[in-house]
Amino acid sequence: MSKKKKHESKDKHPGPLNIVDARGEP
Repeated sequence: MSKKKKHESKDKHPGPLNIVDARGEP
């Protein structure tokens, strides 16, 4: 559940971090 929340935060602002999150890396 916590992971889902983090992903949402990253999705808010598009950027290189978003791609890393999509891969499933911290």
